[in-house]
Amino acid sequence: MQKEPRTEREIFDDLVMLCTRPGYVHAIAYLCFRDNIIRYRKDVSGEDFARMRSSERLIRNEINALIGCMVKAELDWSLPDPKAMKELIESSDSLLAEYHERMTADAFAGMPAEAIQSGIDPTPTGEALREAVFYAAESAYVFQFRDMACQRYRKDSDWLVEQKGYSPIDAREICQALFASQNQRITTTLAGLRKKPPTEWTVLEGFRLDIDDIAARCGNAKEDVQKFISAFTYTVDNGHKNYLQIDDFNEVAVTPILQAPNGALYLLQYYPLVEAVYDSPFYWFSEDSEYFPTAAGNRGEFTETFLTERLISIFGKDSVFANVDVYEGKNRIGEMDCLVVFGEYAMIFQAKSQRLTLPARKGKLEKLKDDFGRAVQKAYDQAVTCARTIPKEDVRYVCPDGREPDLSQIERVYPVCVLADHYPALAMQARSFLKSTTDSLIGAPLVCDLFLIDVVTEMLPSPLRFLSYITLRAQFGEKILITNELATFGYYLRRGLWVDDVYDMILLDDSVASDLDAAMTVRRDGLPGNDTPKGILTKLQNTRLGKIVAEVEHDPNQFSVGMGLSILEMGEDSVRKVSSALDLMIRDAGRTGRHHDLTIPLEHRDAGLSIHVNANPNRDASDKLRSHMLFRKYAQRAGKWFGLLLEPTTGRPRFGAKVRSQHTFDYELEAITAKAAPLQKVDELPSQLAKRKIGRNAPCPCGSGKKFKRCCLE
Repeated sequence: MQKEPRTEREIFDDLVMLCTRPGYVHAIAYLCFRDNIIRYRKDVSGEDFARMRSSERLIRNEINALIGCMVKAELDWSLPDPKAMKELIESSDSLLAEYHERMTADAFAGMPAEAIQSGIDPTPTGEALREAVFYAAESAYVFQFRDMACQRYRKDSDWLVEQKGYSPIDAREICQALFASQNQRITTTLAGLRKKPPTEWTVLEGFRLDIDDIAARCGNAKEDVQKFISAFTYTVDNGHKNYLQIDDFNEVAVTPILQAPNGALYLLQYYPLVEAVYDSPFYWFSEDSEYFPTAAGNRGEFTETFLTERLISIFGKDSVFANVDVYEGKNRIGEMDCLVVFGEYAMIFQAKSQRLTLPARKGKLEKLKDDFGRAVQKAYDQAVTCARTIPKEDVRYVCPDGREPDLSQIERVYPVCVLADHYPALAMQARSFLKSTTDSLIGAPLVCDLFLIDVVTEMLPSPLRFLSYITLRAQFGEKILITNELATFGYYLRRGLWVDDVYDMILLDDSVASDLDAAMTVRRDGLPGNDTPKGILTKLQNTRLGKIVAEVEHDPNQFSVGMGLSILEMGEDSVRKVSSALDLMIRDAGRTGRHHDLTIPLEHRDAGLSIHVNANPNRDASDKLRSHMLFRKYAQRAGKWFGLLLEPTTGRPRFGAKVRSQHTFDYELEAITAKAAPLQKVDELPSQLAKRKIGRNAPCPCGSGKKFKRCCLE
């Protein structure tokens, strides 16, 4: 007879019994070392970070749960013998795996086996979202919490100094120094184990805080470092009696520093410390009724200011508008926290500071929906209300600085809802709860947090690249199943985000963000390694189309934006084949003076692209290009067409054009298209232009001066 699965209560009771055994703190230290420490040799890489995204390791919340259970009794700091240590570690892994299985089973409870096997998405249930929230991968980096907290509480500095003894700048510098100090201490501790017998092996000392070393590294007085650390040191002396379930509020998550009887201080996980530095002050402010309104205002201002500054870093001040009031006649009917206008596209960013409450984290479905409604749905509805005004003629858009953005040429609007706080499993909640609409004007929304905006604006080098991610994310979001938006962005950086029609759904594992993790750490923490992941930002930059994108990716002209997005949406093979064909044409035009042209249908955009290569006078070249565009647009029954003229030899763009109009019957064009050859497919593009047979060792006909086998034959 099959044994009935145990309840969460039974498993949790066993966890408490395990974690309160003598010397368990040494087992916790080992688990933290095993699952939290990134080890690398020369340069840090995505492979080094992939292990941190693996389902085989314990996540931060699971380790916090073990520590939370451990402090339910007075800690015994004695070192267990190797056999007992092994049992403590293995039992921890086993019980946490059983707990996860129990929670997962509850998520699918009541569903028929056929539905589960078919891959049904259970996230609309409270239990499923409870599992997703607790086991969600980290969607913010430690350096983001550390550095952004300094900006977030800049205006609250006086209160923090007076009440807690540290300023936001102090917090950033001390956290940075603590991280470096602890890394060095762990390295020294490991080296010392080689000289000790196995009965004395423990890595606990690697997590002990050296106040003198931290103070020396950051330049702060020792007393100031001690004040900061005391603010995040665990002091509950009631046996942590309110911690009764794995996802209950856990005091050690917000005060992660433990103090031994001899006064030594230990920080077993660095991530909860910097997260608490970012989150905890707001709760401290809420206990001061006199100061809280000021703190709440500062919090909202930080969210909007940070968002605006990051967008300006990509799009420039002329394209970014903050706090835009929307007037219909004399009536103010809406406000956009931040508006970005680029080409014929607009992005409306609405920022909120609402957090996920504890009942919602515990799977209370109605509370989840309520929290989501106040945090995300409200922001989305505000964005849509503003977007709906764009086609109207009697609407004005006014900024506090007096600017009035011109939205008369906007053809597509993307709402972006941005949260100030880390919101676990946000992507899954948006998929389950967000009530959205899309039409010819409004695209699908992106729901994210400030941390993602920070990452995307850091990694993408131009407005066109940013817009490309937003448009592709909107187009294929319903086909992508994720728990963490970093997975989507990491996948985009690797291979682009185009999803072929043959796929109904793709599931992205969190590990696809590992190259992104490494690059961000190199950029922000100064580790050695590549600061740009290999993929769309590196593979195609030296191709002909890649160079064309580089020429136009900062230009807000509608032609440049439309053509650039079209190129960025191509697959890698298509980009390489088209680029090779263009290279042949450019070299041959420079050598022989012959005119060449290439036309690519862009069916997914109801458009196409015609590229001419010649040295004709501007007027003549322009007329021929436009005539060709009109003809091809008519033949394809397309809504718009792009044209680009390239110089022979250099391949530099001379000028571009865009034609946009509804398709209407034309007798003259109909007669021409009836005799025209069909468009050549990308797979059929020429690999050489010469018609005669060429020997491998003969000069290449493209005029490069190289042998054919070492040039166009390749």
